[in-house]
Amino acid sequence: MTEITEDKVCRPVKLTTDSKFRRNWVKLKRNKAALAGGILILIYVLSAVMAPVLFSGSPSAPNLMRSLETPTLENLLGTDELGRSILGRIIYGSRISLLIAVGVVSVGLVFGIPLGLVSGY
Repeated sequence: MTEITEDKVCRPVKLTTDSKFRRNWVKLKRNKAALAGGILILIYVLSAVMAPVLFSGSPSAPNLMRSLETPTLENLLGTDELGRSILGRIIYGSRISLLIAVGVVSVGLVFGIPLGLVSGY
């Protein structure tokens, strides 16, 4: 018969001092699609928050002298038929979209959590 010794039954456990955040960060770095998506969301949120810094002036002010310009260093995405910067309108539009998204999620939480608690009870 095979002799059973203590070292075969009870293997030593490797103690890790890594935090939960570090373990999750390592998992995220392995998943390239999730990392790319997270970076895009971060860029979107930062551009929405920093819109006045990134784009000076009013994005809805028409300038008919500059209508339908091609992309330049001043207007990276060009202008529309009224001479408004397309990039400026996208950046300021992202602020509104982000505000609506946060509002909808907040309303869903306010109504969904109590409804789920009552349903679970």
